[in-house]
Amino acid sequence: MQPLGCSAARPHAGPQLLAAAPADYHPSQGWRPLPHHLGKQDIWHRIRQEAKADADAEPTLASFLYSSILGHSSFEKSVNFILANKLASPTLYSTQLVKIIEDCFTEEPSIVDAALADMQACFDRDPACDKYTQCMLYFKGFQAIQCHRIAHHLWGKGRKMLAVALQSRISEAFHVDIHPA
Repeated sequence: MQPLGCSAARPHAGPQLLAAAPADYHPSQGWRPLPHHLGKQDIWHRIRQEAKADADAEPTLASFLYSSILGHSSFEKSVNFILANKLASPTLYSTQLVKIIEDCFTEEPSIVDAALADMQACFDRDPACDKYTQCMLYFKGFQAIQCHRIAHHLWGKGRKMLAVALQSRISEAFHVDIHPA
């Protein structure tokens, strides 16, 4: 019997996925790419397909899906837009945050790689996650950890006041409080 919300075409973590992992692997060792995982461009293509299908099925969300996903040329630009708009405040503008996040992604591309790994892990392990777009747009835990990585990068670059300011906004927006160090 499949776990609730799963299909045979997209199994969640369990014996079948662990069987595909190397013999010395255990989930407590952290995320590792497995044979069924999609590459960056394939995930981005799938996200765009899901967003288009969702916009067609629910026209009320079409503008939101276009501005968040379909209007962007890459995964990182879309994630940047989503996070910047989640963290924006009357005194910390989304346009400022877009530039800050873009610089972080450029300076440390592993942040984007980690976001992709988090998304794949969520898709694999969370029975409530039927689509990559769900994770990217609506799962505040996913969004909070991506924001933390950005704050951590800023902290490491000596921009500690900005990192702490972001930590404060992350706490307000997502109700998750992780020190940026």
